[in-house]
Amino acid sequence: MNRLLEKKRINRDLQIQVRKFLEFRFYAEPQLSMEEETQVMNKLSHHLREKVLLESNLSIINHCQLLTTNFSHNFLLKLALKIQVINKLICAVVLNLFFSLSC
Repeated sequence: MNRLLEKKRINRDLQIQVRKFLEFRFYAEPQLSMEEETQVMNKLSHHLREKVLLESNLSIINHCQLLTTNFSHNFLLKLALKIQVINKLICAVVLNLFFSLSC
């Protein structure tokens, strides 16, 4: 955003206002829509995106006491990595089902 504002030669005061507005919007609306979340995630490099997804999956797993008390951290890490693969498979199956039902 900073580069865009500078490239467009927007004055400093307006740049600050834009940044403050975006910060406010980001913090005031903690729930991003799926579309906004996808746009933000797509702006990350593949490596960073994978790290964010892994961290997110681990956070969910760590809230499940049944898992955290009965399995090692190493296993939970592998599970978090597998969740990403499972999510992609589920999405593919749902899309295939949707298209097969609509024809």
